[in-house]
Amino acid sequence: MKNKATLRIKGEGHFGLNGGKNGNLYVIVNIEKNDELRIENGTVYYTAQISPYEAVLGGNITVPTLWGEAVIKIPPLTKSNQSFKLIDVGVLNEKTNKKGDEIVKILIQIPSNITDEEMELYKRLNDINIKNNARYC
Repeated sequence: MKNKATLRIKGEGHFGLNGGKNGNLYVIVNIEKNDELRIENGTVYYTAQISPYEAVLGGNITVPTLWGEAVIKIPPLTKSNQSFKLIDVGVLNEKTNKKGDEIVKILIQIPSNITDEEMELYKRLNDINIKNNARYC
């Protein structure tokens, strides 16, 4: 459904004159803008931020949809900008009566404040990475 769409509900308007049929009810739909969800051609787009350890270890995150919330299983070693598709939670197509999809893009959020212990763990991980001559991709 598009913003400013008009819906006609037959027979649900004002009472008819002199016992005549009820009129029709017209509803104009105003869709409220949502800064988190973006819609293009029936597909919903959302960007979810996760922590570095969620990206490495995996886990479940809850994301908003047009129809409530959904849980996505984030696999271990998820990369930033990786996307996941949620089927049948997008915009309802009035002609086909089917819902579109939602694409969830993952961004790894680097923490702005960490404890001394966390910093030490990151240093240890870096030392292991150097020792193994590994590179992040």
